[in-house]
Amino acid sequence: MNLNRYISYKTPLLLMLISLLLSITLPSRCLASSWLGIISRNTYNPDSTKLKMLREQFEKRTYSNEPTVILFQILEWEKKHGSLEGLGHINNDLGVYYQSKEQYSIALKYLMEGYRYFQEAGSIKGQAYSLSDIANTFFAQGFYEMASHDYRKQLKMFVTAKDTHGTALAMNNIGLTFQARELPDSALVWFNRALKVRRTMSDPYLIAHSKIYIGQAYISLKDYARAEEVTQEALFVMNNKKEHDRYDSLLVCAALFNLGVAAESSGKVEVATRSYEASYAQYEKCRSKRGMLHTSMRLAKFLHNTGAYQKAEKYMNISLNLSKKIKLIEEYYESVQL
Repeated sequence: MNLNRYISYKTPLLLMLISLLLSITLPSRCLASSWLGIISRNTYNPDSTKLKMLREQFEKRTYSNEPTVILFQILEWEKKHGSLEGLGHINNDLGVYYQSKEQYSIALKYLMEGYRYFQEAGSIKGQAYSLSDIANTFFAQGFYEMASHDYRKQLKMFVTAKDTHGTALAMNNIGLTFQARELPDSALVWFNRALKVRRTMSDPYLIAHSKIYIGQAYISLKDYARAEEVTQEALFVMNNKKEHDRYDSLLVCAALFNLGVAAESSGKVEVATRSYEASYAQYEKCRSKRGMLHTSMRLAKFLHNTGAYQKAEKYMNISLNLSKKIKLIEEYYESVQL
């Protein structure tokens, strides 16, 4: 079987973008709890002790059942004692959970409900961040036009609320929709707009985040020298950060992967091999099976083409084992022989 038929750069790259995108709104945890720290309007209600306990259980993952058990308990508490914003947050969390399980219709049901509560509460920021999750769900299904529409609507809300972080986030997300539609020139425009806003925030790590996306756009434009330069700058900053949340870690994975692509395209075999293997190791550390699958497939193809057949077979076997555990696109279910 022709290995090149089943492994392209474009397909895993877009899937990695989706994986990253779904972590953008709540980056610090795989399923972050956006309601943590929300104070109910009825702070003296004795049941608030129960809510605090549920929050702590969810945050520390000390529950024995599915996380939805606790999420639904919190939902019932908010219905009885909470605020409109509290209901918005918990519905959003349920939506994000089902989104992570790729149950998109259920996810949209809760996300839309959360958005409605934020509207009733008059929370512009709540509506804006809720729109991000709704758009992410459309994006994950390949509905890029619909996602772009909501990201642009979100952008207007963040500008109105004078939320600089949210403004840059929305600009970056709009760029992702262009990248997904194979329009890297337009993507680069929006990534640079986000970078310009983030420079005003004086946060080197957010600036590095933007540079990683910019590097990805340069790769799509086949400007590998600039892609390598801007990605190296971003990695230098990220490597000096003491603690990485999940979003940081996934971006570093993507950056290392991008370096591999740039080096491979420039004929730098050793650099490409190191970068791809570092990306795979980082995805493994993050326990991102999707990332491990994408990178191992790319590594298998690259190593096979360079004549490193033994190592290529190793990564192909890894990818085949992973493909049995992950429901992805049809290509990954094929038995590919070197």
